[in-house]
Amino acid sequence: MPFSTLVYRVVERGGDGPDGGVDLELYMGQDKYLVQCKQWKVAKVGVATVRELYGVMTAERAVGGFVVASGEFTDDARSFAEGRSIQLVATLSLLSMIGNNASPSGTWRGQVQYQGTGAGGVVQEAMAVVPMTIDIDPQGKVKGSSPENGCSLKGIAAPGIMPVSVNLDVTFTGCHYKGLNRRFSGTLFVIQAQKYAQLSLNGSHVVVLGGATFFDVKGTMRR
Repeated sequence: MPFSTLVYRVVERGGDGPDGGVDLELYMGQDKYLVQCKQWKVAKVGVATVRELYGVMTAERAVGGFVVASGEFTDDARSFAEGRSIQLVATLSLLSMIGNNASPSGTWRGQVQYQGTGAGGVVQEAMAVVPMTIDIDPQGKVKGSSPENGCSLKGIAAPGIMPVSVNLDVTFTGCHYKGLNRRFSGTLFVIQAQKYAQLSLNGSHVVVLGGATFFDVKGTMRR
């Protein structure tokens, strides 16, 4: 089954750590898949990496897993993956999956949801479901707006852990609710098979001895 067709919801994880270096969680309905996708410095990825991912899959009850490599895989790695619901995605396969339409660069439009939560619960003034346009320049410049709640954003995009994603660092200004006028970070992840992208941005406001308020902006975007 092609890697991209499995994606329903994407959750980005940290990378190196006790979870075996898992970078992404993919969900299709209730089914969970784990993805490890790093640029290895060796020409071929060995069986130890695949075995490690399988251990995490078992511990977290994931139904499948993917190891995405910038190189190739050893015969031992391929043998271990057989029959264990692990798909090994090498360079040529990854490039064919990505294609020309999966670049995060370009203009994206969609409905996004603004939310805020604090010690007192939901911040009603921050909540909104409004149209947004966001433009990501190939050189990394980001700008966008959601006029219905007055918000504009500017910032930069950096390459993500996969060619179909970018990490965003943007600042919102002009929002009707002043608490949203701050720095946000997050990702735009392109789902090529369904021809859309998932936008996820998070920001916070921390007051010493006064608690914190957390904001997020999420939505499904299309070209």
